[in-house]
Amino acid sequence: MWIIRQNNIAITATLWLFIFQFNSSDLFAQTVDDQRVTVGFSGGIQFVKDALKNEVDFELWRETGTFEASYNITKDSAFDGSFAFLLYKRMGLGFNVSHFSKTIAATIDADIPHPFFFSFPRKATGVANNILRRESAIHIQSQYWHTIGDKFLIRGFIGPTIFSVRQDLVSTIQTKERGYDYSAVDIIGHNTLASGGTELGFNIGFDMSYFVFDHIALAGILRYSRGTSSVEDQATLRHLSRFSGQGQPPLELGGTHLAAGLRFGF
Repeated sequence: MWIIRQNNIAITATLWLFIFQFNSSDLFAQTVDDQRVTVGFSGGIQFVKDALKNEVDFELWRETGTFEASYNITKDSAFDGSFAFLLYKRMGLGFNVSHFSKTIAATIDADIPHPFFFSFPRKATGVANNILRRESAIHIQSQYWHTIGDKFLIRGFIGPTIFSVRQDLVSTIQTKERGYDYSAVDIIGHNTLASGGTELGFNIGFDMSYFVFDHIALAGILRYSRGTSSVEDQATLRHLSRFSGQGQPPLELGGTHLAAGLRFGF
């Protein structure tokens, strides 16, 4: 533990020494108005609200049963990196790559056929753990750059977003009878499949950078992105008897992204 702590201190000291040397050089001395290229990274929270359900038919005791799995996707940590440059006067072009991943538990409600009586299903509930939602996005941004004094750079942006999403879905369940008189049954297991796709959406927002040194800035970002993915069209789901019954809406992609990080200006 002591060795690890010493190594962390050494790495931190080396980083700050590099920053000091980089910014103290007269060769690179610039004002905020002179910055034409920025590179940065940040971490924060992505607020996602997506309530998804998938309904699946299955065969048991020569009868058709049904279960419904419900997924509630909410906020979690997200990370992104960015690159932007001025094109003409105050107009710029930016590229931002973000990543969001969350593991949740899905609730399962099932109608299980009776082993002896037709049209006499038993109700059963269960939980499917370790359901993964992973979302990556490339945000292409038309930007407007505005400086305040010699320290602040504010940029508003809007543009298209390319989303890549993976959503785990419960595809089958395993059940176990409690015994005579077969009036109750338990869900004891499940299988999942991964649905995914690439979709087009949009993003809009702004970021603000405060240059603590000539080329190093503390940055704050507020971005809203939006897209949808119709998982009903995914090839991985075609073997299911029924999916997203009752006109279930598609996956909601993106959300509100609030983050802080570092910017390097050149």
